Amino acid sequence: MGKIIGKDVGNRFTSSKPGDILWRTEQVKVDNFIEGVVPDKDIESFVARLDKLGINEVEERIKMIGRFIKEKEKGGH
Repeated sequence: MGKIIGKDVGNRFTSSKPGDILWRTEQVKVDNFIEGVVPDKDIESFVARLDKLGINEVEERIKMIGRFIKEKEKGGH
């Protein structure tokens, strides 16, 4: 069995600590790169604005990001 670095690695996947959230975000970017998914700078900027505004409730963020993408696809952004 492989060596696990850190005591609570499993908790990183569910933790609300800023460092763990950042770690998960970076993992998604790496996974996307491996899969050939190109980042969208407009969406990344929108998500960064949500972060700065302190909009952290998951369901609200999903709805807002979904609306943003729909508007972007219509040519609104």
